[in-house]
Amino acid sequence: MKATILRYLPVCIFYTLFIASPANAQGPRELAAERLANAVLTEAYFNETVNQAATTALTASRAAMERAIKRSLSETEVQKLTEIWTSVIKEVLPRPKWKTMMISVYLRNLTLEEMNLLTEFYKHPVASKMPRLLVEGSESGRAMAQEHQREIGEAFFRALDNVFPNMIPVPSSRPAP
Repeated sequence: MKATILRYLPVCIFYTLFIASPANAQGPRELAAERLANAVLTEAYFNETVNQAATTALTASRAAMERAIKRSLSETEVQKLTEIWTSVIKEVLPRPKWKTMMISVYLRNLTLEEMNLLTEFYKHPVASKMPRLLVEGSESGRAMAQEHQREIGEAFFRALDNVFPNMIPVPSSRPAP
């Protein structure tokens, strides 16, 4: 009997250390967070997120490139630059990394019940519209802010002058308060 125990001891130690360890244990909250991440991080949502990030990166890199080469990029060059950004973002930040990050966010901010409710929502067909709505809402918000950039700037300087009077010189294009 002693020989049998000694023969299986390494297997028991391995199981205890690597398979049944708390680091590998998944309780109900962890499983719920993983289910929610799987429901939210669909291929469509991931691609929309990457496309939005690539578009943002393209804006800055395009301006820098055009200054460097002293001409505008052609539509073909812009398309290729977009493809490069998309590929780089997917390579450096692949879906599994996003999933791990999202699980951590869910675990820090949601209860088990909230994760289950959200998972049910994201399984509903209407939820497939969410990625496009989020991107369009973000783009629309950015465009709206850009349209009102002057008003925002003026309001900011008025508020700044109220909190820090005479700290910041008044630009000549801005009327003194």
